[in-house]
Amino acid sequence: MEFDSRAVKALEIFENNGYTAYFVGGCVRDRLSGKTPTDYDIAAPCRPDVVKKIFCDFPQILTGEAYGTVTVVIDNLPLEITAFRSEGDYDDNRHPGRVNFGCDILTDLSRRDFTVNAIACDKNMRLYDPFFGIDDIKAGIIRSVGDPAKRFGEDALRILRAARFCATLGFEIEQNTAAAMLALKDSFSSISPERTATEIKKAAHGKNFYGAYKTYGEIFRAAYSGFEGFDTKAAKITQNADKNIKDYAFLCGFADTPAAAKDLFYGKQTAAVCEFLQENLHKKQEDVRTVLKTVEYDTFSLLLALKDAYGINCDGEKAQYQNIINNRLCCKISELAVNGNDIKGLGYKDSAVGEMLNTALRLVTNEGVENDRQAILDRLKNM
Repeated sequence: MEFDSRAVKALEIFENNGYTAYFVGGCVRDRLSGKTPTDYDIAAPCRPDVVKKIFCDFPQILTGEAYGTVTVVIDNLPLEITAFRSEGDYDDNRHPGRVNFGCDILTDLSRRDFTVNAIACDKNMRLYDPFFGIDDIKAGIIRSVGDPAKRFGEDALRILRAARFCATLGFEIEQNTAAAMLALKDSFSSISPERTATEIKKAAHGKNFYGAYKTYGEIFRAAYSGFEGFDTKAAKITQNADKNIKDYAFLCGFADTPAAAKDLFYGKQTAAVCEFLQENLHKKQEDVRTVLKTVEYDTFSLLLALKDAYGINCDGEKAQYQNIINNRLCCKISELAVNGNDIKGLGYKDSAVGEMLNTALRLVTNEGVENDRQAILDRLKNM
């Protein structure tokens, strides 16, 4: 089992300073599953102030310092280094009332959410697995560490995380863990919308999103009310869609796609594109060239890809679009062979300039006038 050499370097730096640190969580789980980790968590037997001194020669991000975490960047690889810790009572279903540093690795692992994430690995690739997480990885099971009601009561986000792991890993959720999830699903009010959105978006990209949503739709609906109008068929379409259109396939499953894009923090541009997609997904475009007067080519191409994903016949629209691309047909004012200065040269001023440019576009796209500067100007002069 191998890890990124930059991450191993961090463990070596700890060792050179008299400490034994461990890889923990998702990076170990991924390696045991035969995957390449995308991020690294390290558990260390020293407080954040010591970590900062040990790694003083490297860039550091300190946003998690209050909870014992310092992110150290080694050759562009961020490593989240967290002190061994145990936690006091959780007062808000999300954050511990106090954090106690100075425990050992086994105590640190006992506070984690699921057995598959409660495995540690040292520099010599020795594994520490007190809750038999390796067996659960092999069996494809998500199981709470200890009492699931206690784990979810500490942090309600773990309920959604379990559903997300079901979606991304394709694992089944152990019976008692699943029962506790459903019993405590109304605890999400303490979770920030941003954290909820992050888990939902990760789930939507999962290889088993359809299965996860079909089984744990109650969890998703409790986490985000917009799922009340979500089309289950869209979950399957999203799961099977190409990576570059997954988010749009997912968002088009909501009753109000632009609102979902906004609520789940996809950004204003994505929300605007989603408005066009929702309005036109089930609509046949008789004249693609006219549509492209006001819509970007990439957006229309995205619409065609989504129609394919949803099984909607759009062969005619594809043929028109391809003809436009192949023959470089003019569809937009910016593609006209004339510009505002040419129109002003005909004696037009102010808003009339824009009106005449629109007229020129109509002449080219609808009335067969060649997109040639002189041809357009001659036609406009004769009007």
